[in-house]
Amino acid sequence: MDTTKIIEALIAASPKTKQEVADHLSGKKLLADTYPLLTIPEVAEKTGLSAASVRLAMKKKKLPFIRPTGGQRYVRHKDFLDWLQNEEVN
Repeated sequence: MDTTKIIEALIAASPKTKQEVADHLSGKKLLADTYPLLTIPEVAEKTGLSAASVRLAMKKKKLPFIRPTGGQRYVRHKDFLDWLQNEEVN
């Protein structure tokens, strides 16, 4: 997967300052540290749900996700934690 496309998609999905991007490109701070991403199988493993249940939560817009290159869906770690809190309450 092309790292540049992923970086551009992450910036477009949640704009960051030019300095943060410069830090990433220089190796000082990786955007992956700022935006830890989880795959559907990882979310399923962490929750004990099936991958189909995770996809259904995404389809119903309960679990936010991004598609950096239009393919595989990823969940930001912060969105995952927020979703877990909300699901426990409901």
